[in-house]
Amino acid sequence: MGVVNELLLPIIGILVLGMPFLACLLPILAMRRWQGVWRWLAALTMAPIAYDILRIVTGLAADPTSHNLFPLEMILWSAPGLFALCLLWLIRLPLRPRSGTS
Repeated sequence: MGVVNELLLPIIGILVLGMPFLACLLPILAMRRWQGVWRWLAALTMAPIAYDILRIVTGLAADPTSHNLFPLEMILWSAPGLFALCLLWLIRLPLRPRSGTS
């Protein structure tokens, strides 16, 4: 049981810290590299995590005991944005111009 806990705790920590961080960082990087409508679509993928952060802040201001599981909420609200960004990347991949000579 100890080995499982030792392996599971870092994985959970990476999820709790990593997914919300990536849900904010990756769209920003995409917005810097992509052009035109792709830039706006990349910005739109930050909407779920932005909504959740706003909801947590306003909920905690109204009642400090609410949102006790906000790390779990952050993971759950990060997933749709990351999924949408991955779909955008996959859709954009064959459409981007090739660099190099033929």
